[in-house]
Amino acid sequence: MFAQKSTCSPPPDDEGQHIGPYILARQIGHGGFSIVREAVSALSPNTLVAVKIVRKPKISTDEDIKAHFDHEISIHKSLSHPNILPLLQVFDTPYATFAILKLSRSGTLYDLAKQHRSGLRPSLAKHYSYQLASALRYLHITARVVHRDVKLENCLLDSGQLLLCDFGMAEFLDSEKPDVDRIAGGSFPYASPEQIRSSQPLLSPAFDIWSFGVVLFALLTGELPFNHVFLPRLQMLILKGDWDKDKIIHTDAAQVVCGCLVLDPENRWDINTVLRDPWYQLV
Repeated sequence: MFAQKSTCSPPPDDEGQHIGPYILARQIGHGGFSIVREAVSALSPNTLVAVKIVRKPKISTDEDIKAHFDHEISIHKSLSHPNILPLLQVFDTPYATFAILKLSRSGTLYDLAKQHRSGLRPSLAKHYSYQLASALRYLHITARVVHRDVKLENCLLDSGQLLLCDFGMAEFLDSEKPDVDRIAGGSFPYASPEQIRSSQPLLSPAFDIWSFGVVLFALLTGELPFNHVFLPRLQMLILKGDWDKDKIIHTDAAQVVCGCLVLDPENRWDINTVLRDPWYQLV
């Protein structure tokens, strides 16, 4: 007798499946609890998007995963700025939540930095860091949001435009019960000393300013100011503010980097001070 063909349907988030007007295509990324796929619009075949997919928990102990993603979506939906990755639509199904995002095809700042091992030319570093600073000014001043995971990998590039993405660690500044007791696993080289030092919940735009300084240093030099494979050693370097100022001291951006990497958050520059620096006046 012939074997009976399987009648099992593919998962709703598999390649070739439909979500709204979109057809899911190849996987282009993944996170701890999510995957990202390309998708094409069935209504407009030339329209490509990215889809971040988080499956619904099968057991009650995983409910915090869904709640965390719902919180990320609620923050991202409230944002609108030329240098923040647009969230286009959200489809919530019994199987998963699908976030439809603009598709960026030029990689990330991390990819660009890897191609320039000795650092980007100053004009290009200024071009992209100014856009990142503009996004942070909007978040801190207008939206009242702290991103909390500013890093090279979370800065997408699209034809010369920088798009800040991944709001999984973000929080509203006026949140009554902020979820602020974590540092993303791959983000320790960008973490501020007060984030590492404190066992109490903290929430401040100063976190993002420190991370911005780390990003700018990396763009100018091709390396991170704080970097060590042994996590306790990395944390000690950050807590002591032990970084090589000589690598940027002769650049026009030195004052910006030093202003952002001030150990005391009370004395650290804010985003308006960053953008008022003479280096950014002729962008």
